[in-house]
Amino acid sequence: MAKQPDGRPVRHLIYDRHLRHEEKEITLILGSSNDREVALTKDCQFIRTSFPMNERLVFNRTYAGYRGSLTFTEDLYDNL
Repeated sequence: MAKQPDGRPVRHLIYDRHLRHEEKEITLILGSSNDREVALTKDCQFIRTSFPMNERLVFNRTYAGYRGSLTFTEDLYDNL
């Protein structure tokens, strides 16, 4: 699959190919606010990890490094 700047190929995998043929359960989606509707449709957890983030105001937040892993863990548990 060619590299794309948006989530269309991921949505295509989730909606059309991957789940329809293999019926695998998705429990967590990491993505931008544009991918939220996929998570709602598949009834799974969703964490915004990339831009655009329409529902959240972010000034200084990262998932890289030690502090980033703590931030990610907090966001993961907030979504449980």
